[in-house]
Amino acid sequence: MAIYRLNLRAGTGVKPTSPLKGGKSAAKYDYNMREGHYKPKEGEVSDLLYTSNKNFEKMGYDPRKFWLMSEDKTVVGNRHTSFKEFKLTLPSELSLEQNIALVEKFAEETFGDKYLYTLAIHAPDFENNQEKKDKGEKQIHCHIQFAMGELTPEDYKNKTPMKEILAPHGFTRKKIDGVLTKVEYGHTKKNQYMNSTKERINERTGKKEPTFLQVSRQKWENILNAGLEKYNKEEQDKNPNFEPIEPVSCKTLKQQREEALANGDFAKAEMLNREPINKDFRLYKQDKNTLSVADKVKLQQHDINLKTKQDKVSKYRNKILSSDPEQLIKSMLDSYPAKYSKAKKKPNEEQTQASVLNVLTNGDYFRIRNGLKKKKKKEKDIAIATLEFLKNKHIDTPKFTKKMSEFNSNYDKKINKEVSKLELEENTLNTILDRIIQSKKEKSEVIEPIKSVVVEDTLDPAKDSADVPDTFVNNYWKDMVEEAYQLFENYFENEDYPPTTREDVNECADDYEVKVNQALKEKYYAKGQPYEDFFTKGKDSTGKSTKIDIIFQIVCTAKEYSVDIQLGKIEKMATEYSK
Repeated sequence: MAIYRLNLRAGTGVKPTSPLKGGKSAAKYDYNMREGHYKPKEGEVSDLLYTSNKNFEKMGYDPRKFWLMSEDKTVVGNRHTSFKEFKLTLPSELSLEQNIALVEKFAEETFGDKYLYTLAIHAPDFENNQEKKDKGEKQIHCHIQFAMGELTPEDYKNKTPMKEILAPHGFTRKKIDGVLTKVEYGHTKKNQYMNSTKERINERTGKKEPTFLQVSRQKWENILNAGLEKYNKEEQDKNPNFEPIEPVSCKTLKQQREEALANGDFAKAEMLNREPINKDFRLYKQDKNTLSVADKVKLQQHDINLKTKQDKVSKYRNKILSSDPEQLIKSMLDSYPAKYSKAKKKPNEEQTQASVLNVLTNGDYFRIRNGLKKKKKKEKDIAIATLEFLKNKHIDTPKFTKKMSEFNSNYDKKINKEVSKLELEENTLNTILDRIIQSKKEKSEVIEPIKSVVVEDTLDPAKDSADVPDTFVNNYWKDMVEEAYQLFENYFENEDYPPTTREDVNECADDYEVKVNQALKEKYYAKGQPYEDFFTKGKDSTGKSTKIDIIFQIVCTAKEYSVDIQLGKIEKMATEYSK
């Protein structure tokens, strides 16, 4: 099972008030390319597998000099976001060449020759770093660092200088011939669509369109699944028993679970009934003994979520999960008490106060508090005193009281919203469960009368004369009836026969009749006895049904059941599920 991950993050904004510390864009470039500070030490094995700097050469730029200049405040101006970066997880089952082809395709379709970008593929070195393996860093991944300034054919032709490309684009007002006029400045326009987290409105249709991130996530899903499908086909051609890799989805676990439920794939829905894995690598880089209680809880919860995922995926993959929809739905419902408990959890008074103080101090409170661990004793004492000063300065003011009230109110609204969502989910599952139970009941009402007929004494060959040879009657009749009934009872539980149209159901019923006859023929055929003697429908000389005719009555009932009841239920439930 491949893993889907595509993250998009923005580079740190450049502010005139803050000093530069070596260039954040250049530092990111060095990290991705494993250069400078991030160059492997002597004896270390590099985890860098592939790199590519696209469109820089065509512009005559040195990539690192470009990223370093993107941090120059005299060039980029106020609050400039110097870059954005995609981080993609790649399937470890594919070769490096196959993964390179996938990410290059994604980058080409996303950026083409309109943007400058740096691409790097990393893979942890497990042989020389067991710690990485123990932490679950098992996936090969890709970084794509890109500038949002859109290049034009003229830029390539004229080799526009880096300074002009990086300079912010905007408008100002100047007096021209005594008239205040809007004047454009800067050279390369930044793609605001890439920079926006809000859905845009189509001017022609008036409808919302997905964000750059949403489009990118769907694009990567399509490209990755196409690559996996090709890989599966190639491997199955080599080995018919090859277990194919399942396709990935860019949707949330919740969205995937809802789709699985709507499609009646309850086993998949149960596999997806878990918390997402949000790994905070910051916690793994620190000494566990220095972590706060809250961070230790986060780390512990991540490990629990990871173990839950591994168990559920393994059970699903190996078909260990129950095939009974009723049991699967009940299993999902069992998880809701814990979900309600988590949704209703509020920060304590101390945590809320800290959040309010941080707002009132424009972020200084958290900045000072988060830096305590790195400070020496004297500096630490000063920082603690500063925190206490800020607290005393604000905590009894009307503004603080108002903000506390707002924070608590917002938490209550958030909790109510989450609880409402959970209630809707739970009610939906209970509705599905009720339908499944009712369906089983109705099905039982069809099957049980047949079962009662089968076990009646009248079916005893000694009491009911029929044109069935004695050898067959004495040796096979009882087992044959039981076998036919069992085939009938189990047939429509088989996942290989999911009828969706009337034609499908009729075909299944015909197929069932063939399978019953074939099974009985293979198992109970008496040596030397013509097949037709055993499987002749009709009545005996007294007008009474033969034993074999009773078997065919079971078959006909199966047909009637499949067409009139099974299909009706499918049509009804499909309509209701879609609602």
